[in-house]
Amino acid sequence: MDLREFIDKTQSLLDRLKSTFEIYEGFQYQRDDRNVEWQNFREKISQDQIEILTAIATQENLQDTIKKIAERNITMPSLLIDDINKIAYDTLGEIIIETNNEIPKIANDYLLMVETMI
Repeated sequence: MDLREFIDKTQSLLDRLKSTFEIYEGFQYQRDDRNVEWQNFREKISQDQIEILTAIATQENLQDTIKKIAERNITMPSLLIDDINKIAYDTLGEIIIETNNEIPKIANDYLLMVETMI
């Protein structure tokens, strides 16, 4: 290998390292940015909404918990869930509670963050 080849290979390695570092830095920035979004979400939801998220995440006494909270707030259970999803959409850009089935559940992509938050 002559000097020119050595310089070219070294430059190629440096470019790949730089690219890898930039990707890592971008990921770190996105991760930090995502944490801020979740903190904002947590600050905007009420204690009742945290109880609902906890019941949905754990699936323990789900229907009873949501029904009691709905009665306490003089509203319907579906509206409570819609309110949580609206706050999530406004702060996270996504809804976090899936309501396709009779029993609501936290979307798999967000379950870990919800469990960490509650």
